[in-house]
Amino acid sequence: MRTSFNTVLFCVILAGLVSCKDGMDNGSNILSFTAERTDFSAPPTKTHLVDFFKVHWNSGDKVAVHADGGSAVLYTAQSDGASTTMTSAIGTNGSSFMMVYPYEASKGILDGKIAFNLPSLQKAYNGTFDPEATVSLASTDNLTAEVVFDNALSLIKFNIPEHLSGMVHTVTFESRSGEPLCGAILCDPSDLSNEMYPGGESHSVVTMKSAPAMTAGDYYIAIRPCTMTTGFRVTALMYDKTYYSRELTYSYTCEDDYIYNIGEVGSPGWYYTSFDYIVTTVSGVGQTRADGGTLIDGSCEQTTWRNVDALCWMPDESGRIMAADRGYHYLRIFDPQTQETSTWLTSNSSSYMKVPWRVTTHGSDLYIANKDTDNILKVASDKTVTLIDNDFGETNGIMDVEFDSDGNMYVLDRDNNTIYKYNGTDASSKAVYATLTKPLSMKFLPGDNLLVTDQQSMMNIISTDGTNSAFAGSGVNGKADGRPGDLFSAKLGYIYDFTIGEDGTIYFSQWNGSLSDQEITTGSNVRMIVPDAYGNYDHASVVTLAGADDSGFADGIGKEAMLKRPYGIIASTDQRSIYFSDEYNYVIRKIDVVPVTAKVRYEDIL
Repeated sequence: MRTSFNTVLFCVILAGLVSCKDGMDNGSNILSFTAERTDFSAPPTKTHLVDFFKVHWNSGDKVAVHADGGSAVLYTAQSDGASTTMTSAIGTNGSSFMMVYPYEASKGILDGKIAFNLPSLQKAYNGTFDPEATVSLASTDNLTAEVVFDNALSLIKFNIPEHLSGMVHTVTFESRSGEPLCGAILCDPSDLSNEMYPGGESHSVVTMKSAPAMTAGDYYIAIRPCTMTTGFRVTALMYDKTYYSRELTYSYTCEDDYIYNIGEVGSPGWYYTSFDYIVTTVSGVGQTRADGGTLIDGSCEQTTWRNVDALCWMPDESGRIMAADRGYHYLRIFDPQTQETSTWLTSNSSSYMKVPWRVTTHGSDLYIANKDTDNILKVASDKTVTLIDNDFGETNGIMDVEFDSDGNMYVLDRDNNTIYKYNGTDASSKAVYATLTKPLSMKFLPGDNLLVTDQQSMMNIISTDGTNSAFAGSGVNGKADGRPGDLFSAKLGYIYDFTIGEDGTIYFSQWNGSLSDQEITTGSNVRMIVPDAYGNYDHASVVTLAGADDSGFADGIGKEAMLKRPYGIIASTDQRSIYFSDEYNYVIRKIDVVPVTAKVRYEDIL
């Protein structure tokens, strides 16, 4: 038996309008289930808001029908339009019916109410809202009569203006007093009154994400209708980690089937938080190169360096930094707390150590890639040195050593254009893992994909199956950041080291110009690659943090600072402190990441 019913959707401007407070764009813009746009980008679904007053059914839309509190029966829309006929393959009988769109939202009936889940993570669609974050309900005692569905949720509308198009990738909306805005909800479809499902998950924050970043237009976040007793907070995160924010600090009620317009992101009344990247010298006297065969330990002003390159955090979790001076074949410890530098190991202790190019930690041990002696050394915490491998030929190209999540060791040989893989750390089994032209440095991303930089001013990624593909860079040497969300529009320099933060941000040091340019007159920089809204790199962005157009030596903020061939780089866990070696200035330097917040003014956006 096939049972059918007609479903009609309609909406009108509400007669009772909420008064305008704190500059919020309410009043005549509070509408029921409407939007001003028709060029929506969501996939086909009834949630499209197709004109100023109407929503729209699409053929194939699915509705759950519960008869007398029973299990859901699937009904499907047979045509497009503001009204449609819905049919079921099996039909349903009863005296009262509760209905849910979409079908997947229905979690059943409890105490005469419909249970459904509103996700805390919603996708951004220009001109409408996330189809997976809409829940429309209806009730009837007669399936042969027209049935009206109403949106059981409130919609928070915001606008991305033209000057921020393609820059905002995440917007969060949260209740300041912690009232649940999403999660497991119970709702009576006859009057749309709701409550949280007992024992179910609830969240006071709803996050909307987009990759690529949101283009100019209107967006809608779906929340549970409720009263936020001390207001709400909204934050719009940009591609470069800066963000706009706004708070409303009085009681604010959001009713079902309403749209609440919180205005244009970044307009006057919002706050903008950017970051100062403050460069200071923490070890060594700038432009003073050590001579005479020894290095002087001590405070920042006393310490001397010959060619400070590799940096890594000590494996003892003391917060101290191991630094390699490849010029005099030293391993030294720098303590950020005291800014004291002390010698830890020299080539006098191990003749195998010559031109230590990279130092990597694995477990409690240090592993050293020595470029001049073409070997890999393991150094225990008691300074016991073990030769792991020196069978590379006389290439002078052993420049990096890293480990995957299974503990397998990888060695980068620039001059043989090869990355080797060892099963385990004892070098008992060695094989070519990848070949590429003049690789310079490497690190593992989550999932054991290997990120590699090269002398062609590119970043490449080698997947676990050995596939080598471009990751970032236009292939042209330089320092242009390119377009937000497009890593291949950026110009990169020679990247001899990079580090990856816990959130996936990649910090790297680079210098530009010719590899044979010992004076390095062109710019040197510290930059970052910021993942997209979902933590991926498909729509990531390159952002320059520090370094002027010309090389030199000067502390300062951001591009006021002058660098000269930065090499090793590491970041603190909270990514508020970045340390890098500045080789041709013979120092270690620090970048303090300091947030700066200011209220947006009209002149800021003109």
